[in-house]
Amino acid sequence: RDHIPLLIVAIIINIATAYALICVKSLARSVPVNYILLTLFTLTEAFMVSTITVKYPADIVFIAATLTAGIVVSLTIYAMTTKTDFTMMGGLLFMLGMTLMLACILSIFIRNRMLELILSVCGVLLFGVYLIYDTQLIVGGKQHELSIDDYIIGALMLYIDIVRIFIEVLRILGTLSNNRN
Repeated sequence: RDHIPLLIVAIIINIATAYALICVKSLARSVPVNYILLTLFTLTEAFMVSTITVKYPADIVFIAATLTAGIVVSLTIYAMTTKTDFTMMGGLLFMLGMTLMLACILSIFIRNRMLELILSVCGVLLFGVYLIYDTQLIVGGKQHELSIDDYIIGALMLYIDIVRIFIEVLRILGTLSNNRN
């Protein structure tokens, strides 16, 4: 709370580096620029996640991290072993993501714990499917796949999925622990 300007700078750098890596393929494929941008993205993401986690007790953060690890491992194994092709679902996932984003924006004006809990559960489900989708894009062998030169983009996609799952699980656990008190 004391360093809001630093958080704003981190958000701006985070968005700019993600945009540069995803939208400008030549930057994402250019060594060492791609590593520098990914490092900047990772540092700013870590700072932003740390500002979120300090609001929760340490035991809740630990449980959320453990649950996230379990979710990520199980969904990664599923994505690599299933015959179902999730790479064809890009448009649907985008539509669901935009719907969830708009619902989250509306929830700012409609303060309701149950609504926040429902949106967090939907977020875990959506980003869980995104994790399967992105894993299959990276592993390849399906209808759509990333090029071997897109390893930085693949890392970025997985990183975003995992962080979003962690944040949503943390919000769920935080909401549930506040309801118990």
